[in-house]
Amino acid sequence: MDDLENRSRRSNIRIINVPERAEGRDTVGFLEKFIPQILGCDNFATPITLERPHCIGKRSDRPRPLIAKFLKFGDKEKALRLARSKGEMTHENKSISFYPDYSADLQRRRDEFRDVKRALQKEVEYALIFPVQLRVKHLGIVRFFSTPAEVQRFLKNSHVGNLKPTKVPAEHSPPL
Repeated sequence: MDDLENRSRRSNIRIINVPERAEGRDTVGFLEKFIPQILGCDNFATPITLERPHCIGKRSDRPRPLIAKFLKFGDKEKALRLARSKGEMTHENKSISFYPDYSADLQRRRDEFRDVKRALQKEVEYALIFPVQLRVKHLGIVRFFSTPAEVQRFLKNSHVGNLKPTKVPAEHSPPL
């Protein structure tokens, strides 16, 4: 069921920290202008087209994430690639971030790798592959890990990173 939900989100991006009500009454129009503006209009040869953009969560003093469903998957991929390469972006003095839109369960499983990714950050080339697999390239050898515990063992045995022991969720602990 989670796979089905993530497939339905495949053309979505999640935009974080856009000021509340910046989109006014026309969320589609706002985002179709905002995304190229913040990522660089010259990067989009044709205008982007969105379906059903909306805010998620309840209104509070923090801006709610905006979900934008792209009509063309290629435009969504281009937007994420440009956001990654651009680094820090701001709008109205707020830092703006773009992320893929995953289900809550998949996002939780991907977040479990946060500490090990931090340990790898400066010393080893890595990538978190969809859905939840960490690819690590060390000394010219590529390895794939399905759990944070596997990565921790690798780091310990290869003396890589400044990884401090972290509590690994029970379902990812190695068998005794």
